[in-house]
Amino acid sequence: MNKQLLKNPYEYANKISIKDLELLLRKLSINYYNTGKSDLTDEIFDMLKDVLKTRDPKNKFLSEVGAPISKDKVTLPFSMSSLDKVKPDTKALEKWIKKYDGPYLLSDKLDGVSGLIHYKNSKLSLYTRGDGKQGQDISYLIPFIFSDTLRETNFKDDIAIRGELIISKKDFKKVSDQFANARNAVAGLVNSKNFSTEVAKITKFVAYAVVNPRYDQIEQMKLIKKYKFDIVNYDIQTKLTNDYLSEFLKRRRIDSEYDVDGIVVIDSSEIHDHIDKNPEYGFAFKTILSDQVAEVVVRNVKWEVSMDGYFKPVVEIEPVKLVGVTISNVTAHNAKFIYENKIGAGSVIEIIRSGDVIPKIEKVLKPSVSKAPQMPDLPYKWNKTKVDIIASDINSDQMKNVRDSIKIKRMVHFFNHIGAMHISEGTIRKLYKTGFTSISKIINSDLSKVSQIEGLGNKSMTKIQKSIKEAIKNTSLSKFMASSHKFGRGFGQRRLKLIIDKYPNILNEKWSESDIIDKITNIDGFDTLTATQFAKNLNEFKKFFTELSKVINLDHLKKVNTKKGVKFSDMTIVFTGFRNKDLEKVIEDNSGKITTSVSNNTSIVVYNDKSQKSSKITKAKSLGVKTMSLEEFKLKYNV
Repeated sequence: MNKQLLKNPYEYANKISIKDLELLLRKLSINYYNTGKSDLTDEIFDMLKDVLKTRDPKNKFLSEVGAPISKDKVTLPFSMSSLDKVKPDTKALEKWIKKYDGPYLLSDKLDGVSGLIHYKNSKLSLYTRGDGKQGQDISYLIPFIFSDTLRETNFKDDIAIRGELIISKKDFKKVSDQFANARNAVAGLVNSKNFSTEVAKITKFVAYAVVNPRYDQIEQMKLIKKYKFDIVNYDIQTKLTNDYLSEFLKRRRIDSEYDVDGIVVIDSSEIHDHIDKNPEYGFAFKTILSDQVAEVVVRNVKWEVSMDGYFKPVVEIEPVKLVGVTISNVTAHNAKFIYENKIGAGSVIEIIRSGDVIPKIEKVLKPSVSKAPQMPDLPYKWNKTKVDIIASDINSDQMKNVRDSIKIKRMVHFFNHIGAMHISEGTIRKLYKTGFTSISKIINSDLSKVSQIEGLGNKSMTKIQKSIKEAIKNTSLSKFMASSHKFGRGFGQRRLKLIIDKYPNILNEKWSESDIIDKITNIDGFDTLTATQFAKNLNEFKKFFTELSKVINLDHLKKVNTKKGVKFSDMTIVFTGFRNKDLEKVIEDNSGKITTSVSNNTSIVVYNDKSQKSSKITKAKSLGVKTMSLEEFKLKYNV
């Protein structure tokens, strides 16, 4: 099997020609239906078929059923069509119900070999489906599969009943050392003249439809029972929802004595005509699909590098609609999750999306088609906790794109964090590609060169530069340091502010690295590890500061105001229902502290009129913490 196909079937199917894709599907189809063997899962086969449908909607293969029989083929007495899968859209069922009134018959979609039993002129015959028009006559298996009582039944002439040739989970254990799965055993039985009598004796014909004469679906089941066939498990419902079908499918997967790969839903409001093509009055429900939960197939695992050089996995899936939104990507937890669960192309996962929350992977139901995790093709190493992976050999030629991505993400972080407007990641990528590969180059960019970039012009760039300079002018040193990201993971503005509050002139001090470590360790919330991280990166920040000061005035960041007011001394204040950066700065400049959660240490909770009933207010009252409206607070403290 082609390695590229196993690694990324979706990408492979889109790269090869339509003719080659059709030939691949035909080969897989013949192997699957005529031998029971397949190098790919059902999910991957369906994925390849969906790609063909997108690329060539009128391709003849898409309307074909099963696969052609290569030997001993006969024309079937009645055509044997298949069923379309319900689309991965929570609205698809709703549309179908509007067309068909019910009641609806729900039955197990058994994972065996499709067969047809036909009684005519006092003769009982058994056929496989083949391509739906021509199949194999396997009547020689009747004595093994059907009981004496059933074979001697006085059937109505020209009656034809469809069913599944299948081995139960319990009986398959008797031959499990000879076959990969029960379906494989049955396919081998019906395609070989030198068949195993052991397999034949444990194979059953489980009936699920009367093809001729025509009845509504419920009456068909009554007739099947009358003739004492093994009958498929079924349920009759007058109402249907995705949630009900999903729960029904979950139960049947567990409770069925046979392998089940879905639920068949047939409208029984009337007698439907027998047709050669897939009928519209029924469908196959093969994956869990409710308003918030769906079973989906993984197309690819894409690894995106973070500004810290960590590879973060994004799982690309077959698109599905949940809570009114089409989902095609879900965030995986971390590299360890991908590795341990062998997630890659062909994996089947259960995703959940509650409200507006980003969809997440709830369960991994099947590993990748290659049975291995889809890790990055580029060099990486595991971090100390063995949870995440980090780009390694970063200075090699093959890692150039990774280096560029890291630089771009750090630039995006800087401009976003200081509050610059009008400069998106897309804009930064355009500038970077044109040679503006640093923050200082963007601030000091030549407008004549910028005007040559598609989508940018002198006016746009002037606005961007003005916004950057304004944001830097109004930022604090701790915020500027955090925005630079020179201190690495874990050093945000709040942590750096603790250092600046304690040592406001730290940029001008001539301390050694060991002196800095000793001083930072004495600050609450720091240990030797974090103090060392800060000390070792301080010189990198100073270089960045010096480089930027050549193109923009940063004097206000050097002159730290050490004279603080005392209006809010020893006070801890919480805002609820609003944000006000200017007011936060006033409080902090007057020795106050801003926090986001209410505790016994909180002095005041400030609310706007619309948040009087917030959880923070409720907690404040239970703890006896004072609450004030924003207007009351401003008047009382004259701010």
